[in-house]
Amino acid sequence: MEFPENIQGCILDEIVLEGLEGLTISTLWIRLTKRKNFPIALDDQSKRFIWKINCKNDAVEMFKLAVPRPLLIDYNRYDNLDPELEIICEPETLPGDIYPVAAVEDKVNGI
Repeated sequence: MEFPENIQGCILDEIVLEGLEGLTISTLWIRLTKRKNFPIALDDQSKRFIWKINCKNDAVEMFKLAVPRPLLIDYNRYDNLDPELEIICEPETLPGDIYPVAAVEDKVNGI
């Protein structure tokens, strides 16, 4: 079985696009499944292959979280378009954001 050369780039893109918080393995699987034109289907064998790629990549650091992060609920706001007006109609309740938000203060620059 041959795999495209850019598979490592696809994986790394999804890891770094998640931001400084990084991402959990379950979130990586969700992101890769949703990724447009991802060249392989995700099954147990391909997940083992991807895990091996990550383990061999010196640019990727892995840590065990002290407290497990909640599971990512993949929410696409464009799934909630009003059919007549073609505008986004937010539902009454949205999935929780699994990433903490914290304002950064830069007292030197007055921000």
